[in-house]
Amino acid sequence: MKAIFMNPPGGYLAERWSHGELIPALGIGYIAAVLEKAGHSITIIDPIAERLSNTDIIKRIQAIDPHLIGITFTTENRFEAFKIAQFIKKIFSSIALVLGGPHVWQTAEDTLTRLHYIDFIVRGEGEITTLELFEALEHDKDLKTIQGLSYRNGKGVIIHNPDRILINDLNELPSPARHLYPMEKYNYYHYVPGAGKKKVLNMMSSRGCPFNCNFCATPSNWGRKVRYRSIERVIQEIEELVHKYGAEAIGFFDDTFSFDPRRVSEFCDALTAKKLNIFWYCEIRIDTVDKALLKKMKDAGCFYIGMGVESASPRIINEIINKGKGFSIDKVTEVIKNCIDLDIIPAPFFILSHPSETMIDARKTMDYIKFIRTLTDTIDISISIMHIYPGTPLEVLARENGKIPKDFSWSLPHQKNIITLPAAQGEVPLFIDTLSWEEISQLLFEWSSSKKSYSLLNKIPKVLKSIRSWQDFSRYAVMAKVYAKMKYRKIVHSGKS
Repeated sequence: MKAIFMNPPGGYLAERWSHGELIPALGIGYIAAVLEKAGHSITIIDPIAERLSNTDIIKRIQAIDPHLIGITFTTENRFEAFKIAQFIKKIFSSIALVLGGPHVWQTAEDTLTRLHYIDFIVRGEGEITTLELFEALEHDKDLKTIQGLSYRNGKGVIIHNPDRILINDLNELPSPARHLYPMEKYNYYHYVPGAGKKKVLNMMSSRGCPFNCNFCATPSNWGRKVRYRSIERVIQEIEELVHKYGAEAIGFFDDTFSFDPRRVSEFCDALTAKKLNIFWYCEIRIDTVDKALLKKMKDAGCFYIGMGVESASPRIINEIINKGKGFSIDKVTEVIKNCIDLDIIPAPFFILSHPSETMIDARKTMDYIKFIRTLTDTIDISISIMHIYPGTPLEVLARENGKIPKDFSWSLPHQKNIITLPAAQGEVPLFIDTLSWEEISQLLFEWSSSKKSYSLLNKIPKVLKSIRSWQDFSRYAVMAKVYAKMKYRKIVHSGKS
């Protein structure tokens, strides 16, 4: 049997590609490796990396003549996925069309109800579910026993089979089938202090996150238990990325790389012993590391560390996000200073418009950002407006409080009373609560004006193209008004000085 796995063309990922940040989608690589190991013929198509038009995609499908096509996507680029799926199904009605990825894990009912051209949805970890589906279609077996599968039966009734039990031993999975990707097309380079720009390839050493952040779907998708690949297997994959694909740096996409500090230490020892001269970065939880561990990570090649701070308001941290007892702004400052001392780039990220967040709370965050900017020029700070993702506690709250309508569908575009900023980060609903849109705009412009490499002017063409309604126009008008006021005050201030 033959299958094609692909991500959709265009959208948020294509925007990232234009900035030199495109990397392979690992999920379909894992699934492809499992099916290939079982003897099936698998092709991966990356329309963004290969710059394929819809016509190009159709020609590739015609040449391969697959039995199944799987499309992976996120909430940000779901509408691009729906569009190409419908386009494919109109031409190849007999090919089984399967959707997967973090968005549909939590929206299977809504997706199958609204999108009649979709045949199957794989919920949760897709490797075994997709293999069992593929072989059930090949041998005309009953679909009822396939855990993690959603579909319509012969009468058109939507069926959700029981959830699949998470894979406990990740060593059972082969590494992603990177030989099926257009690896030469990926263009992500990252600055490494003292070494310049280095080619980055991505991988994962674990799955799952035990923490309770209200805006995050990871515990629902990957589970609260952190499951690990063995250090030996992780090192083997790094060696493959270095020797076979020319990686000069590794980006670990684990949700909480540092959750087990002892394992991180053992990993650093093993990597150092291999003498690969490889750089790497990861995301940590700040209350799981100390300076000794950070130094060991640095000595093993770690050059950049992401950390979710979200807010500098203790009330938001403790009462709204539920960061936990070990998390505090003092600890964040300590970790950032330790990173600076060790010549590791600290990369804290923050969110505006938490539930019940006031301007006083937000001002604490902005003041803290100003403070940590004084510590080093290399700090890489990110900030965004709170997004609502399916399967999160925040989505439940948003529906209860009317932030998104009761009849809201994740599968329909351009719905009333839904606020998005597609020009900035895809079609994801924003959570707007206590802070007004004008206040949020003020805070964003305040941040962007102090970020030397960030230009709002470059966003204007995309903003204009994304206006679809009077509501959109009104929101952008408010932002333009705030921006003009800030510029005027800056001119007046400079004139007085």
